[in-house]
Amino acid sequence: MLNVSDGAWFHEDDRGQVEILPIESRHYVESEFVAIRGIEVSPFGFRDIHLREQVPITLESLNISRSDVVEALCPPMTLLEEVYSGYSSERYRVEKSIALLHDDESPIYVEANDNDIVTVIWMAAASRYLGRIPFAERLILVDWNQTAWMPLGT
Repeated sequence: MLNVSDGAWFHEDDRGQVEILPIESRHYVESEFVAIRGIEVSPFGFRDIHLREQVPITLESLNISRSDVVEALCPPMTLLEEVYSGYSSERYRVEKSIALLHDDESPIYVEANDNDIVTVIWMAAASRYLGRIPFAERLILVDWNQTAWMPLGT
């Protein structure tokens, strides 16, 4: 992560590679994993690309407010209200997005709609504080790069 003034920055290719979804999405996740694992790899790289289908059951359906997530995670995490993305020398502000940061951990990015309802929670690597997110028992952590998922709550 690169700090930009008092905000957070991520490379646009990293967005959503590790994300939180409702547990009801696990069948969708498993079917996407089958497609991802089926991509042939040559000595020179991938021979194909897989674009994931739209998630049928979204975080938005759980009606979690961004302010509830912030309240649950801060402290010990620090709220960064400005989030930037881009590639190479290109930089732009990501609207309706915040980052939550703790020490040397990867930030947790939270995106919300106009009504402050969370639409996406993602990160580059899992955080020890994810279990504090409201409705954690109804959520799963999905790592699309590793084609693995686990329940968030205990």
